[in-house]
Amino acid sequence: MTMLAFTTVGSAAISTGSSLFGGSLGASIRNPKLGLFGGSLFSGVAGNLFNAMTGPTHRQDGPRLDNLDIKLPQEGSPIPVVEGVMRVSGRLIWSGDILETSETERTGGGKGSPKVETRTFNYVCTFAVAIADCRMGAIRHLGRVWADDKLIDLKSGDYTYRFHDGREDQEPDPAIVAREGSAPAYRGLSYIVFENYNLTDHGNRIPQFGFEVFGPSGEMEELIRGVDIIPGSTEWGYAPEIVEVEAGYRTKYANAARHVTASDWTTSIDHLQGVLPRCETAALVVAWFGTDLRAGSCRIEPRVESKDAETDRPWSAGGLDRHEARLVTQVDGGPAYGSSPDGQSIIDAIRDLRDRGIRTVLYPFVMMDIETGNDLPDPDDAGTAGQPAYPWRGRIRLANGGDAAQGQIATLLGTAGPGDFSSISGVPPVYSGPDEWSYRRFILHLAALARAAGGVDAFVIGSEMVGLTTATDTPGEYPFVDGLVSLATDVRTMLPDAKLS
Repeated sequence: MTMLAFTTVGSAAISTGSSLFGGSLGASIRNPKLGLFGGSLFSGVAGNLFNAMTGPTHRQDGPRLDNLDIKLPQEGSPIPVVEGVMRVSGRLIWSGDILETSETERTGGGKGSPKVETRTFNYVCTFAVAIADCRMGAIRHLGRVWADDKLIDLKSGDYTYRFHDGREDQEPDPAIVAREGSAPAYRGLSYIVFENYNLTDHGNRIPQFGFEVFGPSGEMEELIRGVDIIPGSTEWGYAPEIVEVEAGYRTKYANAARHVTASDWTTSIDHLQGVLPRCETAALVVAWFGTDLRAGSCRIEPRVESKDAETDRPWSAGGLDRHEARLVTQVDGGPAYGSSPDGQSIIDAIRDLRDRGIRTVLYPFVMMDIETGNDLPDPDDAGTAGQPAYPWRGRIRLANGGDAAQGQIATLLGTAGPGDFSSISGVPPVYSGPDEWSYRRFILHLAALARAAGGVDAFVIGSEMVGLTTATDTPGEYPFVDGLVSLATDVRTMLPDAKLS
């Protein structure tokens, strides 16, 4: 009764307003929805006075679906069986309702100009897409994903999804169960469920999906228990966090080739764990650079591939920053090697491997950065200029006509000791020992990095240095072997729980 009375009063007021103020005012008063309160007369008059000052309001709608139905493909649509690596097209196997939301944007309305209210409609949908028939075994790893041939980044946080790898014991997806009350588990079928996927960029329809799929490819994957992580010379390749590079008006990433929200390291180790399910050990290869095949003249030092790169965190290796380190040599206008890995990246990579349950070996590695056309004396003939370009580290040896083996190898090994490296958890060490770029400094620096990371399972103190381990002036006496024994003793004080090799 009260609502009816107010409606009647409101209608009467409108009629009165129409006769008192003329047809145009009456028409403007009738536009609002009636029946809430008889005071509509006042709001209508005030609204017209305001419109006289600001201009009328124009309302317009953006594109809107007139049909929210989804047509599923007919039964019998082919689903591929994947062995190895393949890009496959997905098949829609289930869908909830398309849900509509709207937003209104108001513009204009100043100094007599018209106001414009634009209403846009957005559509989201929850659906499931079949990827592969897993009769040969569950999918090992889901790589890149495309929607209508546009690469999308599932790691960006913009998508809510669940990937089912097609195991025979997989459970029904909770989103489908919540919508239907019950659902098949699709055992033996790999599929992905997207929740509230935004359809705006796809013409307000569910797009056609493509998937890079890593399926089982034979017996070898089940047998592999350990891997080496290379390249060893990579400025930011071992950094779990993304490093940005200054590139003028746009942002570039030093270590995110596939995903702008996940580093190459994270993408690679995720891939490793997916494809090699029984891999339990990873050897992290870290390179510094040798400068000469003559043992007594060879420096072993970190080097950098660019002096000009501007990154959002500073590169540092062996205590040198980008401007202090020497450049690697050039081949055809480009760096012959990547940089020695950033020290903080090594710490972070070791911790990430350990957090993933992967046994970690730190693997120091000497790369010989001797360019083509050099004039370094040949170790075998001091009178001949020119050493082989970019040789194997196993060719470092005694120089004919030089000091005795003991002296040349003592110079290469150096005198750096464990106490020359600071020890702060999570932070690269600071070196305070003798001014030398020696083999001992190289190995002990990396041991200090491992210590700062909380330790490693195993540590390598030498690799392939056969030209040195066999070097002798006196049969039965091998000074480099003796040096490695002493070095192992020092590393043991820094990494008491690690196996040494």
